[in-house]
Amino acid sequence: MALVAIVGLAFYAIWRVLTAFLPGDSTVEAVAMRAGYLIRAILYGSFAVTSLSQARHHNEVVDGNEKVRDVTSSVLDKPFGRGIIGVGGAIAIGAAPFRLLKAMRGDAADELKMYELSPKRRRWTQLLAIFGQVGPGVAVVLI
Repeated sequence: MALVAIVGLAFYAIWRVLTAFLPGDSTVEAVAMRAGYLIRAILYGSFAVTSLSQARHHNEVVDGNEKVRDVTSSVLDKPFGRGIIGVGGAIAIGAAPFRLLKAMRGDAADELKMYELSPKRRRWTQLLAIFGQVGPGVAVVLI
């Protein structure tokens, strides 16, 4: 299962790099969105690399959950802490079906100017877009 999540995270990172550099609008908003896509690519790529490293060294005794428990406990002790944790969890739970549905509907590449691509590139871009949306959805479900 970890391998599925790692591949999904990697596909999403690749997808975001492509969406940053494929044809699209050149407005200020579009450029800002493309910068955000690159940041997401770096973030999800680092998640994939870290997950791969953890999977390769799975025999080592490391309690990574201890840090998560400490941070969660710290947030829960704050005013509105339970609400913050609840909203974060609800967003994460809602993100998975949203991404999976977007991939199944085939509109994962809706922010691109697909008409500017050749038919072959359009087909591969659409396929990568589907994998790019399914990957994080599966990863969130596994977490």
